[in-house]
Amino acid sequence: MMTEDQRHVDVVCHTCAAGQKSRPPTNVAHQLDKAVNLIDLARNDGNAALRELPPAAPLFSVVDLVTALGHLRQAALLLDGVADTLEAAAHRAVESSTPEVTP
Repeated sequence: MMTEDQRHVDVVCHTCAAGQKSRPPTNVAHQLDKAVNLIDLARNDGNAALRELPPAAPLFSVVDLVTALGHLRQAALLLDGVADTLEAAAHRAVESSTPEVTP
């Protein structure tokens, strides 16, 4: 069983192995933004595979791939909306905690 420190190291190493120079996300909105980016990469790969399918590919396989790509698109939109909402809420919380200066 892995300890929390080992998991953190694995995440950092995975990030480095993927060619990313950033550390793991520190807040939820940033984590969701990174998830959206990964989904976009998967969608690009799926679309490339769709374009390369042979003409004799089984119809239902093509339909399943197109459906999966649509679900990935919807997931990216929903996650992006959640990230935007969380960032806006955090911004409002900072603004409301800042004391107003009166002359």
